[in-house]
Amino acid sequence: MKKLLYFIPFISVMATTGCKKETCTDGIKNQNETDIDCGGNCTACPSCNDGIKNQNETDVDCGGACQACPTCSDGIKNQGEAGIDCGGPCTACPPSFTFTEHMTAIIDGVAFTANLLGGNTNDSLLLFQSDQSQVRQLFFEVPKNVNAGTYDLVTTPLFNAKYGKLFSGIFTTFAGTMVISLHNTSERKLAGTFNFTAWEDDGFGYPVDTVAVTNGDFGVEYF
Repeated sequence: MKKLLYFIPFISVMATTGCKKETCTDGIKNQNETDIDCGGNCTACPSCNDGIKNQNETDVDCGGACQACPTCSDGIKNQGEAGIDCGGPCTACPPSFTFTEHMTAIIDGVAFTANLLGGNTNDSLLLFQSDQSQVRQLFFEVPKNVNAGTYDLVTTPLFNAKYGKLFSGIFTTFAGTMVISLHNTSERKLAGTFNFTAWEDDGFGYPVDTVAVTNGDFGVEYF
């Protein structure tokens, strides 16, 4: 009788702990699941192409653990856009850009329209300049392989802008920006806008005159 009583607790423990059934809700990766409680015999695991907003996604199948969701500022033509980041769910696209060779600006409040314009390249630079009746000139240097973007004319390497006028010296830029909107290297065309302020020195590094160039707009073909 004592021997029988000795084995009863052992049998009871085995009965209650050794036969737990594996399920799809036990918090364990078992059975033939591909992840904890999903895949295999269970429901499919969440993924980035299941058409469901799950995991920690910010929208259906994007964001969180998945690739970033499309936006109107990602530089990619997606989500039904008519152009890159415009049209469709984004703001309307601007009118189609048509290249014309020109250079215009406002120089100290006076309109400037170039009647001579040209450009050329060397090993590292694309140089272009314009002239208005040999009285006022604008000179620019940009990197030969410049991409579309906004650039500081003073702090960005290889960028430069200068102004020259008859019976005076060359004015060197001390503040300004240039926006490159088009650079077609196969057709050798460059277009964009610019604004800058420049000064003429007395030969000893002291300014004797300044000039403000605003509303600059250009399209130039180079060789």
